[in-house]
Amino acid sequence: MKNEFKEPFNIVYVNCHKAAIQLGFKIFKEDLIDGVITFTIKDSIWSFGENFKILISKVENSTIVKVFSEGSVGLQIYDWGKNKKNIERFFEAINEQLGK
Repeated sequence: MKNEFKEPFNIVYVNCHKAAIQLGFKIFKEDLIDGVITFTIKDSIWSFGENFKILISKVENSTIVKVFSEGSVGLQIYDWGKNKKNIERFFEAINEQLGK
């Protein structure tokens, strides 16, 4: 899933980071130059945990944020909508961080 923001890259990057931390995601890896932040999400009754990846890129007058969420264990066949929920919650949090 992706979303476009009018704010500059550095503002969006910092606020993506804040939004994920606010949601309780743990930083696994980040690269400011490439605009990639990877988080892990702890396990729950719905999954064995998830990997959550944010790709942030500059375009002419805006910033594109692409988000991917997938189970961290290959054994889990169905995610019960958990990955979609993670992405929706993240975009709600980033909009809140950006004052929207």
